Amino acid sequence: MDDTVALGERASGTMPLVELITGLNPWKVKMADGSVLLLWASGYTDVGSERVFTVLMEATAEEQALLDVISRTPAGPPRVDVALARIPIAQIESTRGG
Repeated sequence: MDDTVALGERASGTMPLVELITGLNPWKVKMADGSVLLLWASGYTDVGSERVFTVLMEATAEEQALLDVISRTPAGPPRVDVALARIPIAQIESTRGG
């Protein structure tokens, strides 16, 4: 399985690529209004009033500037925990998966 992911198009026209360090797992988020979201992420953490779904990846400093970096690992600067989705906790009824 190729764990290299295109982030989006840069002004130069090239596609930045990052390497996922961890796999993605399905997370089912039931919202207070009854709707259900299915997210693919490595995990989640609660930050303030938000539930933040994340993935650990390697990315250059230039690529990190394009991402919502939550934290950097002690293993080295290229490894970062990146937010894939932010959801207000008050709007979530339950979170299952992983």
